[in-house]
Amino acid sequence: MKQQLEEYLTYLALERGLSRTTCASYALDLSLFQGFLQQQGVASFAAAEAAHIRDFLRHLKAGGREASTIARKLSAIKGLYRFLEGQRVVL
Repeated sequence: MKQQLEEYLTYLALERGLSRTTCASYALDLSLFQGFLQQQGVASFAAAEAAHIRDFLRHLKAGGREASTIARKLSAIKGLYRFLEGQRVVL
């Protein structure tokens, strides 16, 4: 997962031209998601299911995160999975 995450962040910076600050925010959001998946015993982004994403979002809400923060994290996750689909890592 770490390598795929690094590839995605490189893509965001180089090909999409996102700022360092934006890339850093995405890196933090997606690292939290990756850690959550690992705690759930999920070994790869491809092995994650929609239920894992819903559980992650519920976990954030239970932790008192604002709706806007949760929405940003969901946006980062969606972007990651679109990238992984393009790379044919997930179908």
